[in-house]
Amino acid sequence: MHRIMSLTMIVSCTLLPSCVTPHGRTRTSDNGRRGDLRSRAEQFWTAKQSDDWPVVFSFLSPTERNDATLSEYVTWAEKNEPFLISDFKLKRVQTDGDDGWVEMTYEATLRRFATLPPKETTRWQNWHRSEGTWYPVPARERESCAEPPAKRNRAQEITLLTRFNESWQMRYDRDWSSLYTMTDPRDHEEVEEHHLAEAEERIVYVDYEVDWVEVIKDRGRVRVLYRHKLADPNLSKLAVRGMYVTEDWIMLDNTWYRDLIR
Repeated sequence: MHRIMSLTMIVSCTLLPSCVTPHGRTRTSDNGRRGDLRSRAEQFWTAKQSDDWPVVFSFLSPTERNDATLSEYVTWAEKNEPFLISDFKLKRVQTDGDDGWVEMTYEATLRRFATLPPKETTRWQNWHRSEGTWYPVPARERESCAEPPAKRNRAQEITLLTRFNESWQMRYDRDWSSLYTMTDPRDHEEVEEHHLAEAEERIVYVDYEVDWVEVIKDRGRVRVLYRHKLADPNLSKLAVRGMYVTEDWIMLDNTWYRDLIR
């Protein structure tokens, strides 16, 4: 199952952009971005702590707010919001373009067990800036987000990006044998070269745009927008399509390889 998903992901998935937007990123100073994000996060968590659901609703992303009216959301939250926030503290704030991360500690308890002592949790919260305003990233989209820069090896991310660009050229050239050499050799017993070639042959790559590269220890991820067309000549007149893919990579002997089976 893992092998099939790894090989067919780029020919069967059409994913929507989530916490990253490849076009039209505005650039303000790092300090300005971080200050704006800290202010927004403070407002958001203050509203959560006081059960101010209309304000919390205003922090939903524009797409999320299309899913329900204000009154519908307030009614839902009053009945279903599981946690009581008793205290919170914002710690580090980091930004990278329109992506942001807020490290925070909060104390919360379940509403239905409100007499129990609150539990303290520390985590990074993902944020994204849309049209100049910061919004928390919805839970369903967090897997498409990179970890905060504080956790990552930025120098190795440059190396991985170079390696990824090489793999793109092989895809563009339809050189599946060379592309296969860039995959984890430990996967080759289960994933033979013809398996990869059969999956890749189904589409024609047109161009690409990398949203982010993440390296933590010997593990890497590349979030990329592939623009492609189906290779079937009967469908050649269809327009170019875009799909977002998050590729797993692993470092072996100081070399990055695509991880087909994780």
